[in-house]
Amino acid sequence: MSAPHLAFLLTCLALPALAQPLSGRVGSAREGAMEGVLVSAQRAGGTVTVSVVTDAEGRYAFPANRLPPGRYALGIRAAGYELAQPLNVEVTGQPTRADLTLRPSESLAAQLTNAEWLDSIPTDYADKAFLRNCASCHHLRLPLQSAHGVDDLVAVQQRMTTYAAASSPLLPQKLLRDRVANLGELALERRANVIRQQAVLLERLNLHGRETWLYPLQPRPRASGRATRVVITEYDLPEPTRMPHDVIVTPDGTVWYNSFAEQILGRLDAATGQVKEYAIPTLKPNAPLGSLALRADREGQVWLGLAYQAGVARFDPRSESFRMYPLPAPYNQDHTQTTEVEPRHLHVDGKVWIEDSGTYTIYRMDVQTGAIEAFQP
Repeated sequence: MSAPHLAFLLTCLALPALAQPLSGRVGSAREGAMEGVLVSAQRAGGTVTVSVVTDAEGRYAFPANRLPPGRYALGIRAAGYELAQPLNVEVTGQPTRADLTLRPSESLAAQLTNAEWLDSIPTDYADKAFLRNCASCHHLRLPLQSAHGVDDLVAVQQRMTTYAAASSPLLPQKLLRDRVANLGELALERRANVIRQQAVLLERLNLHGRETWLYPLQPRPRASGRATRVVITEYDLPEPTRMPHDVIVTPDGTVWYNSFAEQILGRLDAATGQVKEYAIPTLKPNAPLGSLALRADREGQVWLGLAYQAGVARFDPRSESFRMYPLPAPYNQDHTQTTEVEPRHLHVDGKVWIEDSGTYTIYRMDVQTGAIEAFQP
């Protein structure tokens, strides 16, 4: 993973500012003035990155309240381009100008988003279906930049089925039970045929036996017009393994996030970028870790669906403590995944709803007693 931290985004419309602490123009020899280029600034030693977008004349400007005085490293995003040279500027409180010159990128492939990879792939819509499913969690750069042949790709896909969805190259997590353990002979044969068909397609699309792709890489057009009038604020998280699955804002303005692959609940101060994290107790030590759903009830308490941990957690911000609700037997199985929890009407009847996507079961739980009712659609 190239970036030292993961980040999540908060976006808002850019408003006119009385004083702009940092502004300038962006251009290149190829295009001249460039519209739709993201210009980012991160303060030295800071964890907050602020980005704005250039207008039709290549101009960018940071709002006055977004860059306090200090030294900032500037960066850009424009697929196919990179900064001609690294640039740091000193923001003093007085208007500062920094014009940026871009040059063609040495590696367009490293800059493409999943959407751009899918645009570039020369196959019909139906053939791309399995790649679209992969792209909800994984970056397509990994399989498409690989040099694996069909047999290796079959082996990789078969091995992936033994890992939890809450896995990454930094945090691989084995399932308690293989997804295909209960499949019959006919289903296994069909599954093997599908995996091989996918491997054949991937070998045709990746770098197996070749130095470059057999199709042109197609970045999408950059933003233009009103779409350039945004400010994007990114907050670095403490560890590179963090995978925020949900981010919510409670009525008091607190930002909360969870981690798809770790027993972590995080609280962020959006004004300062300060983060405090809480360790969620583990219910099933041998099962994959992490949570999916992150919701708040009417009282401001935060709830999490703990997926393979087979239960839900409630966090009280006032006492900074968790109350855990493991699913009772016989609902607590190796393949149980409590992926969703809905507490927003808890004040009506004292109950929360839980989804188990491992068994396709819906539960209604009494918060006081822990009693569970099960519904199987």
